[in-house]
Amino acid sequence: MKMESLNKLIINSCFFGKDNCFKCTLNSNKECYLHWGIKKDNKYAWIKAKFGLAEIGLIVRVLNGRKNTASFFHSFNDKKAQFWINNKDEFVFFRAKANTLDISKSLNEGEQEVLAVLLRDVIVRMNS
Repeated sequence: MKMESLNKLIINSCFFGKDNCFKCTLNSNKECYLHWGIKKDNKYAWIKAKFGLAEIGLIVRVLNGRKNTASFFHSFNDKKAQFWINNKDEFVFFRAKANTLDISKSLNEGEQEVLAVLLRDVIVRMNS
């Protein structure tokens, strides 16, 4: 049996910009991944990381304007990455940096609301 059939996506939401993308996924193993993508040479290069409940909660606080910034450092299998979420004016900026990639994606007010609702659902599903 293939691994993909055992681990299906429950949430798979993308926020596209001109040449970038931010994606939120939740799989059937109750793992939440955030992905930052940038289009280079007509294909996307990605930074992907698994986020835990407390981290997701902090991101929701930034999206709701109850906190201005959140930052995280992840290390997995010798891969290191840094993540920043900043609330400024009417936008929330998501930035990821790993190896030679440094990717940013801003979300407008509508996208922020959608992501906040999705992440609240992720928290509930990860705890059920």
